[in-house]
Amino acid sequence: MKKNIASVIAAAAVVPAFAAPETVNLMDKNVWQHKYMMRTPEEGVMRISGMHCIYLKTPAKLDPAKKYTIRGKVRLGKDSAATELNVGFTLVDKTGTTMPLNNFYPIRDSHAVLAEAVKNGDKSFKIKAENPKVWRPVPGWSAMFQAQKDLSDLPNSKTTANLAKVEKNADGTQTVTLKYPVKYDFPAGTAVRLCSGYSIYFHIYKMKPVTAEWQDFTATITGEQLPPGAPKGAKFPAGVDSIRLYMMVNWLTKGTVTEFKDLVMEIE
Repeated sequence: MKKNIASVIAAAAVVPAFAAPETVNLMDKNVWQHKYMMRTPEEGVMRISGMHCIYLKTPAKLDPAKKYTIRGKVRLGKDSAATELNVGFTLVDKTGTTMPLNNFYPIRDSHAVLAEAVKNGDKSFKIKAENPKVWRPVPGWSAMFQAQKDLSDLPNSKTTANLAKVEKNADGTQTVTLKYPVKYDFPAGTAVRLCSGYSIYFHIYKMKPVTAEWQDFTATITGEQLPPGAPKGAKFPAGVDSIRLYMMVNWLTKGTVTEFKDLVMEIE
């Protein structure tokens, strides 16, 4: 019997303990890039005046096996108008560059090729589209060069500004005019497609309204990533290396004050 008990104890000793979550103290102003607008009116409270989007200095490596949770308490400052709080991440590649959402989200059936070469500084270009009806100036849509039908190019940073207009030509091509000039040189025949989501903000949580009483909030997302080209959803798009937490505070209400306490990010 003693031998059996000893065996059980020995076996238990080699079972790895659950790792404690990594915790980032978001009440520490030094972890934020923009700490100049943060005040501490009393012990354990952080106050932010005016409309700001604040970012962590250091991105977190995206791990599909982990869960990322932001939690804390929030309320309006004294005599402040009702506002909202948005929480999310910007998406970062291996070089540390923040990627707009349009690097990840193609528009279906929008494959085309350049009918003529395009040069850096051009504000329009001609295409021969497989499905011309798809090419139209929808808000947030832009063009993506060097596009592969198998989506192997995603995420693809060779994108343009939003489309201003699309015109039909007599030869069956279309002229695409942009809101701002192209930043690349590509020869005729280069594959191009539409993409969407020029914003850099990947939202995971919104509180509306923030009230004068303390409210608990929790925003959680796993590190799982969707397949390349999958529609926008509750998971990260494929190709993200790291994520940088942001909070939009007092959004669209410049004269408002918002206060936080017990604010942390846990990675477990």
